[in-house]
Amino acid sequence: MIAVELLDPHDPRVADALRSYMSEVLTVCGMNGVSLNDAVNDVADYCPPTGAFLAVLDGEVIACAGIRRLDEVTGELKRMWVSPALRGQGVGARLLQAVEQQAVDMGLRRLRLDTHDGLAAAMRLYTSHGYVSIDDYNGNPDATHFFEKRLRTIQG
Repeated sequence: MIAVELLDPHDPRVADALRSYMSEVLTVCGMNGVSLNDAVNDVADYCPPTGAFLAVLDGEVIACAGIRRLDEVTGELKRMWVSPALRGQGVGARLLQAVEQQAVDMGLRRLRLDTHDGLAAAMRLYTSHGYVSIDDYNGNPDATHFFEKRLRTIQG
């Protein structure tokens, strides 16, 4: 079973993972609205109590995702990445489930995200897990698609 952990987003291993993620996104999508250094270093939104950063570790971060609160009931999924060597093995699905549970634990009732046409596998993951297309909610000039999922409260 893949273990997903909460991790301090200031951990140096997070910076390494975000650098890999953003390098890939910049290569595939040609983003204009964010710099590599800003994406790697701007992690304050993923700190408790208004955010969280989840990671799969194998000595280093091999998959990760951040959550930041947009309002009392809405969170945003950011920087979701799985190492290319692990793609297609269910790591992304397991990480997404953990992100959704963390969002529920934070009192959120829905998650939003934006993504780009160039990240087709990511869009397939999101839609296969119940995310539906919505209108632009954040004005991100680099995003081409916007999604939302209403979260179910997990009953204990």
